[in-house]
Amino acid sequence: MNNKWKTEETRCISKDPRDFSRCKIKTVKPGEYLCEHHKYDLASFVNDQTACIDIMAERFPKRHHPACDRKGENDCECHDYSRGASMMITMKAAFKQSKLQSKLYQKHLKVTMADKVRRIKNYYRNITEDDIYLPPYSNFRQYRFFIWEPKSQRIVVKVLKDNVKTKKTLLSHLRRLAPIHVYYTTGQWLNPQGIGPDPESRKGLAKMRKKGWCAKKSKKVTLKRYHNTMLKRDLYFDIDYDNKDYHQGIQMASELITAIEEHIHCYEFKNIKQQIVFSGGKGFHLIVNGYYDEAFARPNKSFLFTVLRREAIKEGREKETLLRYSCNHEDKNADIERHYKSVVNILQHETNLLLDWMVTYDNRRIIRLPGSVHGKSMRVCREINFSDDNVIKNRAGRPVGYIPADPIP
Repeated sequence: MNNKWKTEETRCISKDPRDFSRCKIKTVKPGEYLCEHHKYDLASFVNDQTACIDIMAERFPKRHHPACDRKGENDCECHDYSRGASMMITMKAAFKQSKLQSKLYQKHLKVTMADKVRRIKNYYRNITEDDIYLPPYSNFRQYRFFIWEPKSQRIVVKVLKDNVKTKKTLLSHLRRLAPIHVYYTTGQWLNPQGIGPDPESRKGLAKMRKKGWCAKKSKKVTLKRYHNTMLKRDLYFDIDYDNKDYHQGIQMASELITAIEEHIHCYEFKNIKQQIVFSGGKGFHLIVNGYYDEAFARPNKSFLFTVLRREAIKEGREKETLLRYSCNHEDKNADIERHYKSVVNILQHETNLLLDWMVTYDNRRIIRLPGSVHGKSMRVCREINFSDDNVIKNRAGRPVGYIPADPIP
């Protein structure tokens, strides 16, 4: 760091530990090198502990329950951290903040990430199309590649500008870009490469204006339907909230399947295909393909039809029918999200499962692609069955543990 920051306004030097990107605040006053949101490094902590703790207590006030879906807003009923807990959180953050600015750590990061990219590239070169997964209606999905950029020393997100119809196409992109992480959208979109921010969200209009999708002299969003038309969306569950190990994760996956059978009754449909996926980290995913086609196209046969009709009557929407879901009307996205929110409400009420429920009902969520490498653990995300040899079962035949494959060499 040069001495320019002592006499002139400079940019905040704080980095995000998830992707190593720099803070976007560009006007830090002379004599300071961190903005007011990130001024909690070790030097700042030694000079004024109270101020640093106040910053962290304001940004992270809640001790969220693992299944809380309001972590970003902090307006939930979860308990607040005590002052002592906030102090420990601040100390941990201070060490991490200063570590990211260390020249020695930056050299270590450069070498470590280069080695990861090399291993990932070798893995994709040595596998075949049979080793990767292509989701149903793949050409209506958006694929996001998290790529390590050596020049800027950070992870950048690249939206794949290609309609992926075959495994051959997908594998060619994996070999070319060697991504650290690979995700795809849980929903299928009319314009998957141009999915915009939700125009009905709090900051949706501002984000669309930033992308140039608003008329210059008005606040009206142009081509709103073009960037926001979802075709369909199946049932997805992300089982990696607060799992202590692989064993707890696979037990929760088994409990989730049982709960769906008892309370959602979707497995009675003929065209439902269930997939259990090991994420490569310590979590699992449950994907119920074919759910939309069965439950939405023939809602009268769906158990949730009665539940949602009851909710519609309570909210004064008794005239609407679930047949709307299969039509391309203005409120289709909201109706689909309402349907999956009802699925979540039923499971939350009837079970004690700890899941990332937003993946289930949020239309714009993404999920890790089976067959791709998990860049943190360097294990492969793969589809599994409870009958596999590395799944530990008790005498009753229920899964109680999982032994993952070794990381890629």
